[in-house]
Amino acid sequence: MTIADIVAFLGGPFGRPIASDMDLATEVTRGLPRAALHRVVQQLRSDALTTRAIYALVGARAASRRSTGRLSSEVSARLARLARMAVRAGEALGSPDKACRWLAKPSRALDGQRPLDLLASDAGTRAVEDALGRMEHGVTA
Repeated sequence: MTIADIVAFLGGPFGRPIASDMDLATEVTRGLPRAALHRVVQQLRSDALTTRAIYALVGARAASRRSTGRLSSEVSARLARLARMAVRAGEALGSPDKACRWLAKPSRALDGQRPLDLLASDAGTRAVEDALGRMEHGVTA
């Protein structure tokens, strides 16, 4: 997974090149464009992952459906985290569709919790990353 993969998932580069984690951090602090939220929803929305669930995870209000302006830095940080983990899950599981299903389904490797719900915190995100790593290496929970 590269920074370019994450930026592409978010619909970037947002008017300027983003070539490093520091560049993305700067953009997140400024606030990602609202269009990034719509791009992520478009890519993840499925029977398993609803628009409402994605909005709830990133803390976006339903009123943020308009496509102009910027998200707050807090919402941008959660959105970037979700994008990073969606890309990571897609790589580990072999396809974006499998990643969406896995993110939305309770996992034995995560004590029966949905990976999507754990992405609300850094500690939960680390647990999801660890579970993906174990899956890639054939280690069961």
